[in-house]
Amino acid sequence: MFTYRDIKMILDQMKPEHLDQPAQVFMSQPDGDKPVPLCPVIGFHTIEYFVAGSETGEECQKTRSSEDNEHHPEHYVFLADENPFAEDGAIAYDLMTGEAIYGKNKKKEVENNEFHDTFPE
Repeated sequence: MFTYRDIKMILDQMKPEHLDQPAQVFMSQPDGDKPVPLCPVIGFHTIEYFVAGSETGEECQKTRSSEDNEHHPEHYVFLADENPFAEDGAIAYDLMTGEAIYGKNKKKEVENNEFHDTFPE
């Protein structure tokens, strides 16, 4: 089983420029003919923190661990956005602000931008 200690060892060996990259999750896909969407990590905390918990007094939604099939609200997990793309598969957005980030680091190409009519720059 891969542990947070394993992750820490890898992080400790990474170059500074790699540590500034967005954290993403690579989910295996059954269709090898399509590009695999990388899901952004949008949080890291306990299960209890993400699904309800001590702050609200509500009962915590049950989860099922891949380790033993049990609910462990005290375990730490990465929260990933499983579908950060629009229906056309191209538009990513910031979950905290709602701001579209498609094209954020892309050169403005109005002539060849197939989404210009839908998403004007």
